[in-house]
Amino acid sequence: NCELLEAMFEPFLEGWKPWLCQAIESYPDWGLSSKSFGRGGGSNAWAVDGTRTQSGMPILCGDPHLQINQLPALFLEVRVRIASEYWLGASIPGIPGIAVGRNSSLAWSGTFAVADNSDFFVERVQGENVVRGGALEPISKRHVAIERRGQSPKHLTFRETSRGSLEAPASESALVLANRWSGSHRPEEGMCAFMRLPFCGSVGEAQQILEKAHTLSLHFVLADKGGQIGYCQLGSIPKRSQDWSGLYPVEADGSMQWTGLYTGKSLPRTIGQNAVVVSANEARLAPDGGTLATFAQPLYRYERIKELLYAGSEHTAETMAGIQLDVISGQAKAILPVLYPLLPWGPIRLKLNGWDFGYGPASQGAHCFQLVYRAALCVLADELGGDWMHNMLRKTELAHWWCSAIDRLIGSSSFWTPGRAKKLAALVANLEQVDLLPWGKVQQFDMPHLAFGGLPSVFGFDEGTQSLGGSIGTICQGAVIPAIDGEVVIGPAYRMICDFSDDGILTALPGGIHGSRFSKTYKKWLKQWRQGEYHRLEPPMRN
Repeated sequence: NCELLEAMFEPFLEGWKPWLCQAIESYPDWGLSSKSFGRGGGSNAWAVDGTRTQSGMPILCGDPHLQINQLPALFLEVRVRIASEYWLGASIPGIPGIAVGRNSSLAWSGTFAVADNSDFFVERVQGENVVRGGALEPISKRHVAIERRGQSPKHLTFRETSRGSLEAPASESALVLANRWSGSHRPEEGMCAFMRLPFCGSVGEAQQILEKAHTLSLHFVLADKGGQIGYCQLGSIPKRSQDWSGLYPVEADGSMQWTGLYTGKSLPRTIGQNAVVVSANEARLAPDGGTLATFAQPLYRYERIKELLYAGSEHTAETMAGIQLDVISGQAKAILPVLYPLLPWGPIRLKLNGWDFGYGPASQGAHCFQLVYRAALCVLADELGGDWMHNMLRKTELAHWWCSAIDRLIGSSSFWTPGRAKKLAALVANLEQVDLLPWGKVQQFDMPHLAFGGLPSVFGFDEGTQSLGGSIGTICQGAVIPAIDGEVVIGPAYRMICDFSDDGILTALPGGIHGSRFSKTYKKWLKQWRQGEYHRLEPPMRN
């Protein structure tokens, strides 16, 4: 249903050609039905300056939400002493240096910017060539050997054009997608930027260093001991011609092309302009008004964080911990008033009457809302792909990435025509026999060891069933994302609070210090993390 898609993603599908997408010979397997697709998360980061803290010094909070159903934990906590300087925080595979942390003068944390830095172009392939303005351009081949520990190298061949890498083989003459990624723009400078960040002493210096972080699409929140707080977006994002948003494929030989790149100073940034800086996977416009993201997460967490920060003027580490643990759903607040009048009378409607929108362990209202929300998704899926769409909603994280677009529709009273409302009421009526449980009994997960998960419990590699509070619409996010070969659980993978009136940080980690099952510290912080408690990380002593 093209009209529904256009309404969902308005205005980002303006100018698209549905027939062009339908004419593509084959689409590649992007892993939509496998666990590799289930890696989405939603992080928070914020800072307040001294005008809103009890100590008169800035406080910065890092709150990345990534996969937590694993041991050892995804993040590795670190303490480093270099002469008179120290680094505290956590590192993560794939990012050199410290992803979330502080030194004696500066603190930093980021969230995924969900920027559109990858585009698809539709190439007309003829044999080993593509068509360019009536002429033929040869397809080049690039061979790569990936070294693997204990195995022979894996050999890959990429077929490339001037518009990117071809995503699928083609017959003698066909339309094929070519993918072009802007993050390949000087990747070595990005690595150097992340390694140099812990040596910075101020927000301004950090922003200057991070101008070179071209590869990863991130929002970064910064604060320093001198009293400054700030923000900058990292990455390298295409500038596109003729109002093309980048959300849909365009003809490789057409007029819609890249005209340059947003990077460095041409991306959004602030310093010292506001008493509060917040990031939560939001979409931001470029300083010139250009589109940087079309798949950003909804503003539920972003707005709730701002609401709680502006509600106080004497924040402490304790109030910040309360915000990181907040489970009031902005999604439910926005959508339930539209859906509630459409519900049939019964236990579900009764439980939702007067519900506080909380996703705490004891909340039955949370379970009721999720049942109603899933029923609304089913109504939408009937018109947006039928069985295929139902399957995608059940078995992939499509609903997670499309959340903002989906909620725009089902949270609008104009969507609920009499026919759709009748369908919703019937689906909810069929759920009235479902046991309505506390949310802590509904959303649960196990923590298997990454390599040896599934061994008998006597070996101690795995951790048993855990309750997961929160939802996709809460600051303390909790989401069990389906996949054919196993669920991926998204939650607070690391929590950090840096109050510059103190030299240390408060942190929480769903794991331990040492990655070995045979270490006494293998699960050291897990119980504390589960109970919403923090431990203090102090600078190492000087020799």
